[in-house]
Amino acid sequence: MFKDIPKQALVHYSVEIYPMFSDKLSKDKFINLFQSLPEEDANNFFRACSSYIQSQKCLTCDPENTSSIALSILCTSIETISQNSKKVPYHVWLWKQKLDILENQPKLELENILKDSYQEYLGNPLRTGARYDFTRFLIEYGHSEETEISPIKLNKKREQVSRPLSFEGSVNRIYEKYRSSYMHDSIKRIDVPDRYRNIAGVGLLEPEKKGTFNTDVIKLPIWFSNVVRASLYNYFVREHGII
Repeated sequence: MFKDIPKQALVHYSVEIYPMFSDKLSKDKFINLFQSLPEEDANNFFRACSSYIQSQKCLTCDPENTSSIALSILCTSIETISQNSKKVPYHVWLWKQKLDILENQPKLELENILKDSYQEYLGNPLRTGARYDFTRFLIEYGHSEETEISPIKLNKKREQVSRPLSFEGSVNRIYEKYRSSYMHDSIKRIDVPDRYRNIAGVGLLEPEKKGTFNTDVIKLPIWFSNVVRASLYNYFVREHGII
């Protein structure tokens, strides 16, 4: 994206996203750090921040009807920044590492080799995958004491008490609900039927096999916005060895 673009234009791009971090870094320091990012990283970081900014516009212009769109755009923000061209997808790893072993194997033996190979791949530091990268990025850069307690609770079957999901469970739930279904099927408003509302009127009750999810739909976009903003900032400064 930034190849062959004059430095003045590059500065302009960084100025557009600087307000996200104006409470943490001076403008000059932010611009200097941004300019020092490798081209691919600068490209992804700018796109991720631009997506975040767009999500906040959705929340402020019509929060009742656009919170689901904001959550979807926030997922896109993290998917953008968590991409890493240096990581190896499973099919590429399998082709490079196991092709000779797989050749001329009987069907049953082939199935066993593939099962063992996949487990081996899961332990590879260069493992990748959209959902895996999404979750790992947020755990590494967005998890803190402030974001530990999410607005999503789960009442497991045979239990009487709803318990907050873990941070990892919460971001996985958000990915499952707002990235997968909304980005691949359609982006639409969250309609909460009366029979699924909790007593306070701001929760979404979703009975599923593992239990009933109880989500505070007012707090969720705010919570996840804070998680995404924190993760983008922490990624940015850690890339420069600041923290």
